[in-house]
Amino acid sequence: MKKYLKIILTIIVCFLLLEAITKIIVDKNKIGDIDYFPEYKKLYELTDDCRVYKLKESTIFQEGDYIIQTNNLGLRNKELSANTEKILVIGDSVTMGIGLHDGNKTFSANLEKLIGNKSIEVVNAGVPGYNLYQNKCQLDALIEKINPSIVILEITQNDLTKEVIYELYYTKHPFMGKLHSIAGKLNLFKIFNNHIYNKYSEKIIKEKNLLDAVKRNKDALEEIINSKFDYKLFILELPNLRVNNAHPFFGTIFSIHDHLKEVNKTYDKKFGFIDANKNFVNMSLNLTELTVENDWIHFNEEGHEIIGQLVYDELVRIEFIN
Repeated sequence: MKKYLKIILTIIVCFLLLEAITKIIVDKNKIGDIDYFPEYKKLYELTDDCRVYKLKESTIFQEGDYIIQTNNLGLRNKELSANTEKILVIGDSVTMGIGLHDGNKTFSANLEKLIGNKSIEVVNAGVPGYNLYQNKCQLDALIEKINPSIVILEITQNDLTKEVIYELYYTKHPFMGKLHSIAGKLNLFKIFNNHIYNKYSEKIIKEKNLLDAVKRNKDALEEIINSKFDYKLFILELPNLRVNNAHPFFGTIFSIHDHLKEVNKTYDKKFGFIDANKNFVNMSLNLTELTVENDWIHFNEEGHEIIGQLVYDELVRIEFIN
C-alpha cells in the first residue's frame, strides 16, 4: 500500500514541478489559453431546427468582466426598430465578437456607426461554432422576421470542414465543459492541446473523412447564394489568424479561399465578394497584433474596426451608401 502511495505522490510532485517549470520558461503567448465557456446553459439553448442550438433570447451571460447580452431574437445586438432598412450579418464566433467585452465593438456595430444613418440598422446574427450549413439555417430562421436588403455572410478558414460543435457538446455536458476549462488553465494541458494534439489531428481528420461535412457546407453556401428572397449577398472572407500556429481545421486540408474563387466564377455577379485576405496583405497588417490576447483565432477591437471599414468601403463602392 505504501509503495503505491509513494508512486502516486511521486507522480503528483513531478507533475507540479513540470507545471512550475513551464510557467517559468515557456512564453505564455506561444501556448495560448483554453476556455470553452463551460456555463453554456446560461447562454445557449437547443433548437428543434437545423441550427441545433442558438443564443438564448433576452439574456445576459457574464464571466468576470466578459458580458454577452442578447435581444429578443437571441442576437448579440440591440433591439431592432420596426421601420428601418436592415443589413443582416451571419457568421460564427468572429461575427458575434468572442473576446470582445462590449457588443458595440463588433465589426457589425462599427459598420452601423460608419454608415451613420438612423434609417439603416446592421444586425449581428453571429453564433459561435456555426458552420455554413448552420448559417444557412440561421438565415432561414431570421429572413422573414428581419427582411434585410443586404446579407453579409462572414466566412473563416474552417467553415468547409467545421463539424465538431463544442457549444452543443458543452450545453449537453456542462460538467465536462467545466473540467475542460479547469484543465485549460494548466500549461502542460495547453502544450499538449496546442502542440501535440494539433500536430496529429490532421491525420485523425483524414481518417475520419469529413467529405460529408464538406459537401453539406458547400451545398448550404449554394442555397444561400440562390435564395428565393430578394437581398443582395456579400461574402466576407476573413484571414486565418493562426498562420504561425495553423490547425488543420483552418484551411490546410480543404481551402475555403479556393472554393470561393470557384463559386465566384460559377455565380458571376450573384454576390459581392469581400476578400479581406487580400486587403489585409495590401495594408501590410501584422495579424498577430489584431487578435484577442492569447487567442489567435478571434479579432480584437482594432481588428473589428478594420473589418467594419472594409465592408463599409465596399458598400460605398457599389453606391448602397451615398
